[in-house]
Amino acid sequence: MCRRLVVLIALGSLMAAACSSTGVEPLVTAPTATTVASTTTARPATTTSTTTASTTTATTAPPPTTSTTVAPPPPGPACAPDDAGCATASLAGETWLAARVTGGTFGFAVIEVGGATTASLNPQHVFYPASSVKAIHHLHAVRWVTAQPEREDALDTPIPRYDDTCAGAGSGTAVPLRTLLDLMLIRPDNEATNAIQDFFGLEALNKTAGEAGMTDTLLAHRFACGGPANDPANASTAWDLASLYRAVASGVLIDRFTELALFTSFMLQNHWPSLDRVITEEAALLDVDPARFIADTSLIYKAGWWETNLSVGGLLEISSCEGVHSYAFGAFVDRADAVVGGFDIADVIPEVLRAEIGAALESYMECGP
Repeated sequence: MCRRLVVLIALGSLMAAACSSTGVEPLVTAPTATTVASTTTARPATTTSTTTASTTTATTAPPPTTSTTVAPPPPGPACAPDDAGCATASLAGETWLAARVTGGTFGFAVIEVGGATTASLNPQHVFYPASSVKAIHHLHAVRWVTAQPEREDALDTPIPRYDDTCAGAGSGTAVPLRTLLDLMLIRPDNEATNAIQDFFGLEALNKTAGEAGMTDTLLAHRFACGGPANDPANASTAWDLASLYRAVASGVLIDRFTELALFTSFMLQNHWPSLDRVITEEAALLDVDPARFIADTSLIYKAGWWETNLSVGGLLEISSCEGVHSYAFGAFVDRADAVVGGFDIADVIPEVLRAEIGAALESYMECGP
């Protein structure tokens, strides 16, 4: 009996320098070129919110210090010297990106959860992540919500969303946390992200990032308010994005059985065409129908961009007769001069995991439904 193939992927690709604070985030497309430990997080102090006409008055005390539980260190970011498979996958990803990106720096990091590095190229290069780091806000919010006595009440906590989002002031309305999470992750809405960021505070959010193993990540400013021109600017790495989803998958920061569903429920879940294409191509080599395998695949992700700064992070769990193999990953393009038309940074992930997808598919078909 084959196990379910679950893909959890959170994307962040950086584009559109002039993107509005409420603009819709397309699917990571750049411009055309010419062990298990559960942790609870203390709740913020009581928030009171009064809305009259178009003005919201809200008083929110900073959340108390969160738990100090941290994810255990992952394997090193480079391929092991004797790991030919990792070297091959890394070269395949580098070749794929080099054919589509001109100038700048690009790379990726893929970690098998509980295992070794699967693919690696410039994994610790620091780039401006734009919306990809909103996964930190989401993770922190989920941990806070699940620590409250009543989960549904916590999700309905009113949070002020100001019209002057860059100043964090002015008129506005109180919006339930669950609505802000949906706006932040699906639309996306930078005003919603800034409201969540104000509610929990940068210190607490950066602490959660650190607990997830994101050692080179920094949240320093509001979203859609200056972007990389801020000093300091928000920052992350492919390795850090992979580390966040590794922590989520391993159940270190949230309970895998009771809280992971909440984490997943707010995120985009439609399949990438590139993932289905790679599965179909691997199935053709095996002369099998991939429909059931694809149907048993689910995907979550977060995307963001700023001009030709693109990034993606996520988690891919592949089920086979032998068990479940989980891959946390991050990928990026930093300040490219140009990218080919229709470029999507997410597409490099199925390419570097092609061998793993093919092996899982073969096993999946052998063991039957």
